[in-house]
Amino acid sequence: MKTIFKEIITSTADRYNLQIPADAELLYAGEQRGEICVWFLTDTDTVEKRSARLRVYGTGHKVDEIPLRYLGSAHLEQGLLIFHVFEDTR
Repeated sequence: MKTIFKEIITSTADRYNLQIPADAELLYAGEQRGEICVWFLTDTDTVEKRSARLRVYGTGHKVDEIPLRYLGSAHLEQGLLIFHVFEDTR
């Protein structure tokens, strides 16, 4: 059975590694209750983990010229801070 889960990104550093199930498909990134979150789809029986390499950029920040897949943006502090989340697909 597949289920959607959420993980919180606890840092706004440019690079962020997230431990998720090996078969997980990253779906979306956004804001929930003032935190940057990533939602993913996975089989509930998957035990093996992998590291998802994420990049988090603020508006106006330089973006690495590497293969990236956009996941979404999080509007924090009532829209004063906006962070854009990408998956590093290398």
